Amino acid sequence: MRATWNLRYSSQHAFVDSVLKTSGFELAQSNESWRSVAIYKFCFDKKTVSIDENGMSVECDKLDEEFLRLARLVPARDHKIWQQICEMLFSKGKDRGEVLEFLRTYAIARGLS
Repeated sequence: MRATWNLRYSSQHAFVDSVLKTSGFELAQSNESWRSVAIYKFCFDKKTVSIDENGMSVECDKLDEEFLRLARLVPARDHKIWQQICEMLFSKGKDRGEVLEFLRTYAIARGLS
């Protein structure tokens, strides 16, 4: 699977949002969300990124695919959960498997999956 991150700008409404497209679905959100930061870190960090007219693209592995599937279920407005995920990725030194398990557990507990 390949994921492509595309930014959209609106000078009329002064916002920046983004759309992440994969072969199966799209994820749209404000770029100022914790979810955006978590997706950048989880899926794009330390990988070779190609940039073209469609945005930034990266090849996804199975962990990325599962993370994006779950990220689609958990809305960006659940900012406390996304902030916790960012802390796990940035400052707590958790690996991607632990982050994925946390997100999977949250989605099951909330009845999202």
